[in-house]
Amino acid sequence: MRSEELRGALLSAVSHDLRTPLATITATATRLRDDERRISDEERRELVASICDEAAHLEQFVSNLLDMTRVQAGMKLEREWVPLEELIGAALTRLERQLAGRPVKG
Repeated sequence: MRSEELRGALLSAVSHDLRTPLATITATATRLRDDERRISDEERRELVASICDEAAHLEQFVSNLLDMTRVQAGMKLEREWVPLEELIGAALTRLERQLAGRPVKG
């Protein structure tokens, strides 16, 4: 019974984490389509950035789900050493838009 409760809670969380970005993307794209003439250039840029951010968030979440599924299915992980600078650089590149205008100190 406890296992079923946990499974239900996990499904609910996954469902929420998938639907939230999709709802944001759909609502924002619909607004761009339906209110095209009433949206300023600045607001249009913000709306498009929101769509891109939510799509990236959704892509990362789905990627994580697929990775978890592979691990659970028994796939062997390939481990390799990576220079810390390379790892931090990749993270900063991935978060470039979210960090815009914010200093990052090492």
